[in-house]
Amino acid sequence: MIIQVVGLPCSGKSFYINNFIEKYPEYNFIKKDILDFSGKYREREFLFNIIENKSSNLFVESACGLSALKSTVVLVRASKEDYLINMQKRQEKYTKNQLEHIDSQIIPANYTVYNQESFEALILTLLGAKHHERINHKPRAAKRTI
Repeated sequence: MIIQVVGLPCSGKSFYINNFIEKYPEYNFIKKDILDFSGKYREREFLFNIIENKSSNLFVESACGLSALKSTVVLVRASKEDYLINMQKRQEKYTKNQLEHIDSQIIPANYTVYNQESFEALILTLLGAKHHERINHKPRAAKRTI
């Protein structure tokens, strides 16, 4: 299963993915992040690397996503406060115009999540797992975008 996780920088994509992989090792997810690739042909190399691993459970992370990749797309959204906190932690700064530009380039998502719990519940549901047995509290439902 290939799940693209997209969203603005500092929205929590890496945090959600890393926490899921740590909490649910039995699903053997591999994380591929476009930031791990560089150079003139970065996107092509990223895509080829994903295709080479397509028989695995993959989280594919990038801000905008890859439209050429057949996958389920999960958009991570954070509150304005969370963006600001995360930017401070990572010592990054983005202008409103930069964020609006990135946001306009994000590929259409199948689902939108707003917190770690809804991310986990959604991924477990997509995997066919009985997430209510794995999560002790009731998460807010993931919002589906149409």
